[in-house]
Amino acid sequence: MTRQASAAFTLGCIGIALAVAPITTIAMDSLPHRLGGTADAANSALRQIGSALGPAVFGVILTHRTLATLPGRLASSGLSPADQGQVGGLVSNVGIQAGAFLHLNTPESTGQAHAAYGAGFTDALHTCALVGGIWMLVAAVIAVSLIGIRPARAPPAAPEAATHPAGAAS
Repeated sequence: MTRQASAAFTLGCIGIALAVAPITTIAMDSLPHRLGGTADAANSALRQIGSALGPAVFGVILTHRTLATLPGRLASSGLSPADQGQVGGLVSNVGIQAGAFLHLNTPESTGQAHAAYGAGFTDALHTCALVGGIWMLVAAVIAVSLIGIRPARAPPAAPEAATHPAGAAS
């Protein structure tokens, strides 16, 4: 992974970590107190669904995009047609993890194959980031339209102080 991709990934992870608690608070605060248990259950269920579907969906996108872009990347890499066929056959038999097993006849052709495979994988990661960003925007629009933007609730008023100032005689 390139430094730029690593930095973007790290920034995204930090953003998600910082957003989870406020999102949960907003979800719980948006309903009357009597529905707190329902809101908590719904929030937990949606989080579990996202935890199950997220990796599955992004795994499919990542695999599909990597395999779809690989032939073009191999063709433009300068590899011989025989080496391109060998890499294509390995990927067809092993799958997306074939990048770890790419060893061709010469170190130069192996390096070219690794570069082509890495470029295709990076293209697929960019597609995953784009799809994830679009879904986050859709979720934000849905949340704003269903929950709305409300001003923060004022904290409950403190009990009134005694009518006599401290130290005054009654």
